[in-house]
This record gives sequence, C-alpha cells and structure tokens, in this order.
Amino acid sequence: MPASARTQCQNVADGFHTQWNFPNRTGHISNTMSWTFQLTVLVLQGFVTLLKASPETCDTYNLFGSSTTVPLSYKASRNDEIIWKHNGSVIFKRKNQKYLPGNKDDLSTDGSLKLNSLKFSDGGTYNGEVFRDGKSLRTTTFRVCVQEKISKPKGSFNCSPLNVIMTCNVTSTNTVSFSWKKNGNVQIGKTETVTILLKDLKDSDTFTCSVANEVSNKTSDIIKPTCKGNVSKPTVTLACSPKEVTFTCNITDTDMKSFNWMKNGKLLDEKTETTLTILLKDLKESDTFTCSVANEVSNETSDSIKPTCKADPNPAVPHLLFGFDFWTMVGILAGGAGLVLIIIISMVHCYRRQKRSEEGEFRQVPPTESFREASTHTQG
Repeated sequence: MPASARTQCQNVADGFHTQWNFPNRTGHISNTMSWTFQLTVLVLQGFVTLLKASPETCDTYNLFGSSTTVPLSYKASRNDEIIWKHNGSVIFKRKNQKYLPGNKDDLSTDGSLKLNSLKFSDGGTYNGEVFRDGKSLRTTTFRVCVQEKISKPKGSFNCSPLNVIMTCNVTSTNTVSFSWKKNGNVQIGKTETVTILLKDLKDSDTFTCSVANEVSNKTSDIIKPTCKGNVSKPTVTLACSPKEVTFTCNITDTDMKSFNWMKNGKLLDEKTETTLTILLKDLKESDTFTCSVANEVSNETSDSIKPTCKADPNPAVPHLLFGFDFWTMVGILAGGAGLVLIIIISMVHCYRRQKRSEEGEFRQVPPTESFREASTHTQG
C-alpha cells in the first residue's frame, strides 16, 4: 500500500480512538449521532484516498523503451540531500555531493529523477524526499506506468439466426479501449464486441474496430460480415393447363435457398425446385399445397393454396396440333385450304377464258393458199 494511503488509514484509526467515546447511561443520543457522523466522514476520507492510490491510476504513461522524468516539484539546492525510492526501495541517494546508489546522470538540475530505456519493471510508485540539515523539506509521490505498443487487432464475426456478433481480437498485456465504426465514419460501439441485427445489415456495410492504450492505437482491417439474413415469407401462384397445374414458389430474396413442397401438410419427397407440377387427374378438390424456403439461419412457409383448375371433360380431343392449340391450328389450316381452293378455282377459270379467246381468234383468220388448192383439187 502506498505511504499516503497507509497514513490516511492511520488517521482513520486515530480518529476512531479519539472521536468514539461511548456515552454512559445518562448520555444524550445526539452526542452518539454526532460521533457516528464524524466516524463515517473519516472512513469515507480514507476510502477515497485508497481509491486515489489504486495501482490502476498513473501520473504518466510511457511506451516501453522510451524515457521519462519523475518530477520532484521542488527546486533543491546542490547541497540538499535527495532520496528517491521505487516501490519502497531506495534507488538513488545524493548526500554531500556523493551518489550511492545511483549516479549524477540520474538526476536533473532541479532534483527530478531521470528514467531511460523504460522496462515494465520500471513501472510503479516513486517517492522523492529532500533533506536539509537533517530536516525533511519536501516529499513527493509519483506513479509511472510502462505500456507496450499495441498490436493491430483482428476482427471476427459469428452469425446467429437474428444477428451477427463481431469481436475485436487483440493480444495485449495492458488494458485497452475499444471503438467500432460502420462504413468508415459511424461510431457504433466502445466494447470488445458489438451486435448488429441482420435485418439492419446491408450487403455493402463494412466495419472496423480500433484499440488504444495511453501510448498507442491501431485499427483492424475492414470486416465484411457475410451472414445471411432471415428469409422472407414466400407466396405461391399457380397456372392451369388442360392436363396439369403448375405451382410457383415466389420469394423476394436473391440469395440461394432450399425449397420444399408440401401437399396436405405432408412433405413431397424430391420436390425441391421453385416450381411443382401436378396432373389434374391426380388432383382432388380438397388438396392444399404450401412451399417452404430456408437458408442457414431461418426458414419460412407460405400460406396454403387450393388449386381451382378443372380437368378436361373431353380428353379424346387432342389439345395440341404441331405444338399449338388444336382449334387454332384447325382454323388456320381450314383458312389456308380455302385460300388454296379459291386460287385453284381462279386459275381454272382464267385458263378456260384464255382457251375460249384463242378459239375465237382462230375462226376469224382467212383460209391460206394451201387451203384453197386443196379446195380446187377437190372440186376437179
């Protein structure tokens, strides 16, 4: 315990013996209360002094290997005797210009103590005292702390279903302070760990943690949590066709997830795609369907849906022709056949008209010479 603390504790004890006199049977209660109050004040004073003398309190913080000076806070003359103690042990003494232990270079001109190439063992309480002609002129107490240069911290994160917990890891033998920043500027915490709700976490968010002691500070590399947030509740839509119904499980999230389908509350094995196809002939009016989605941290299930598709009442008639609707193709083919028929009729009609025209022209042409000779020869 430091000397000042021991002195104060002694004062408390002395005060107890001096102030506390038990009243006799005829004493007044007010006197007892007065003595109790005085004792309480003395105890509190001693407690405060002990807190001030706590080893965690330092007058100066110094980096390992650096130098510092412990002030005497008194301008001593050359002939004054000066004694310095470290944690109660004499480490320097000057008397009649003789130095033992220590040497002249350990003392500044005003009597302050020089400390060079500080080691961790140099930390502690220093007491200086000045004497002249055997009388104490000055006493001083000064606490020195030696700390290492802090190492660069390393950030880590751990995902849970609702949040991400980030930890600032640092190897240090001294007490350090922590601070966290989001996206380079937003202060979000001053403890070793911070917790962020996944619903508040964006893909672009980055984090850094900083550690500091009284002589140095360091900042970690950027931390980018890759936790997946809770999945949103899916919705189911359906599309009917003549022979089947197709269900689609719709989600708003972009991350890859697993899908499952349930019919009437029972899991459909091997149905893990975003769509599900059921033949209408296998569908009952009471059937209900749901889809569920999940990732590493959560899962959600859609509301149930009851398909209203009706099976084809006339399955003998094909519904597709050349890959298209049957009746549409029938109309197209019928129209095409009619057009071809009209073209053929038009071509036949044109041909017959052309033939008739050629025959009429032939009748109007006059007989040729050969025709006349043939006629004369016939007459003779």
